[in-house]
Amino acid sequence: YSEDRVLHVDVTGNVSAMATADYHADACDTELLTPMPYTRVNIGSNIVYANVDGNFIIPNAGTTDVTVNSPLIGKYFTIDNLGGTTSSLSMTVTPPGPANFVHNQSGTEFTTSEVNVYIQANVARAAVVAANPAFPTIAGQLAFPAYVNINDDCNAYYDYSSINFFRAAGTCNNTGFDDVVHHEYGHHVVYVAGSGQGQYGEGF
Repeated sequence: YSEDRVLHVDVTGNVSAMATADYHADACDTELLTPMPYTRVNIGSNIVYANVDGNFIIPNAGTTDVTVNSPLIGKYFTIDNLGGTTSSLSMTVTPPGPANFVHNQSGTEFTTSEVNVYIQANVARAAVVAANPAFPTIAGQLAFPAYVNINDDCNAYYDYSSINFFRAAGTCNNTGFDDVVHHEYGHHVVYVAGSGQGQYGEGF
């Protein structure tokens, strides 16, 4: 007689962040708990991506405690904080958890910019693929880079390979917030469609 006594207990959880509400700069509004869509979560080399609501299930072999990691890396976008180390969270849980992550609990400028840019880039992309699921490049593009907290002031830009946002300086707020993120990603949408930039790119 033989019996399989190995237990497989998957780990469940959620990834969210305290992100700036509405379409305002961080200095002009409060932070609200907001889902972090499509973020990467891993137990060692076992990697999964959360769904649009930030929920995830990681297949796990065993019942002993595991360390679950939540970096600011997503299926469609990655964040690189040029003002310091890009934030990442981890926790030890007993399967099945839950392993619930909340990024940016400190609410500092640089970490707020990280989560704002990540969330709003996904919002902008979702609008494009909702209108056209086969949109050139955008539909299948993975890990598009976004650079935040650049040591400069009063601007943001698209350079044909990434979107880029400046820290607060001079008379300007940090540009890592909703409207500016949508604008810069809009330049990428125009470019990959072959529509040109100029006034059309600015207006789009």
